[in-house]
Amino acid sequence: MRYQANLDSLSKIITNVFIIIALMMLLLHITNVTNTASGFPFYSYILLPVILIAWGLSPQYYEVTDGVIIIKRPFKSIHVPIEKISTISTTTRAELGFSVRVFGIGGLFGYLGSFRSSVIGYHQSWCTNREHLVLIEYDNKKMLISPSDPVGFVQHVNTLQRTVPSGSND
Repeated sequence: MRYQANLDSLSKIITNVFIIIALMMLLLHITNVTNTASGFPFYSYILLPVILIAWGLSPQYYEVTDGVIIIKRPFKSIHVPIEKISTISTTTRAELGFSVRVFGIGGLFGYLGSFRSSVIGYHQSWCTNREHLVLIEYDNKKMLISPSDPVGFVQHVNTLQRTVPSGSND
């Protein structure tokens, strides 16, 4: 079953403002009638790759199949085998405590990468909406995702966990 990865309001604002600023800077360079600048502007070497990388890492949707959770991203999807999940639950930002970005993106196409929370510690975040959080623990790792229906997502995975034989190492 597929679950949408919709951006929350803050992420929509950050993403749109960032793209508009990048396009405006590029447009200003292209329409420069004084010809004082030469070549491709330096900021384009930074802004355009940042936008491309953020988009490529952002979840497009989450899919639950018979044996795996797939976080579908344009560059490379993430697969979490359901049999390896020790716990899965919905959570809130308040339950996570104070969080800081260790190595990630905070708002451009979502909240992506490595973060540290005062409550759950280090974790990977592949979220697009901070109000629909699901915490997955597997293989001594913690991951936050944000499917459009977090309660239904957790129930679906819990149902599949009961049908997956434990200890199967295919």
